Amino acid sequence: MLENAEPQLTLACSRPSLRRRLLGRYNVGLVGMLYLLPAVAVLAFFLLTPIVEAFYYSFFDWNGSTATWVGLGNYMNLLHSSTFGTIALNDLILLACIPLWVLFPLVLAVMINSHVRGWRFFRLAIFATTALSFTVVGIVWAYIYSYHGPFNALLRVVHIHPLDWLANGPTALAALIVTAIWTFMGTGLIVYLAGLGAIPPEILEAARLDGARGSAMLRHVILPLMKRYVEFFTVFSIVNAFTNLFALIYVMTGGGPGFSTTTLEYYIYVDAFANMNFGEASAVGVILFLVMIGVAVLQMKVLRTGE
Repeated sequence: MLENAEPQLTLACSRPSLRRRLLGRYNVGLVGMLYLLPAVAVLAFFLLTPIVEAFYYSFFDWNGSTATWVGLGNYMNLLHSSTFGTIALNDLILLACIPLWVLFPLVLAVMINSHVRGWRFFRLAIFATTALSFTVVGIVWAYIYSYHGPFNALLRVVHIHPLDWLANGPTALAALIVTAIWTFMGTGLIVYLAGLGAIPPEILEAARLDGARGSAMLRHVILPLMKRYVEFFTVFSIVNAFTNLFALIYVMTGGGPGFSTTTLEYYIYVDAFANMNFGEASAVGVILFLVMIGVAVLQMKVLRTGE
């Protein structure tokens, strides 16, 4: 019996255990996924649950306590609402200003990368904007634009009549856009300086020897080599224009005067917590979510085309 047991014991010892086969060094990917699974499950719960609930309640007239089925009623009300049309137009104006969001930090990055006089100071000053919260930025710029603020004081020096910039619809929206561009300038500078640092200096030197200077250098040499970075920051700017200006709007204008500075993002808050119309606010959230999905799809198509 001992002789028969010896081969079986040897076979059992040579055969790898189930634990080793599943979690051994040949299944590193599986081990990594098992470690990530709890975090992914928590993240999915807190991200997917609000999205699903927003879709669900967008079909109800819901005031926070009682919900009545209205089908597509909330969406139809939005389509026929002049207020929603004004808000959508504000988002389109923000979208039309995206080239400015993208171009200004690129020009500054090229100047700083060229080591113009004082480039270290400008780099530090612009980078510093990334450390400021949007609330602080909004408070400071609201003071700058106020009737007795520094901007109007400068206009008085050159004998231009001052304005209450945040009290008039067109000027308030323009002031908000300028503030947003300034707020994201530091982030754009980081992205573009990283891209410029990846360009071989031999290429730039060869372009200079061929006579490329200023705008010609930027348009024919730097922009083609920086295409990926420009595409990334363009998508980044679009997403932030639609979904990351709440704090600036809340602090600077409160969405006013009227709805002249209200965006879809901010209107979700107004409709839900000021008007107690959670069903319609959910419908606005769904529309904004679909817009962002469209931006993501467009980004993937553009990147594939570039390849």
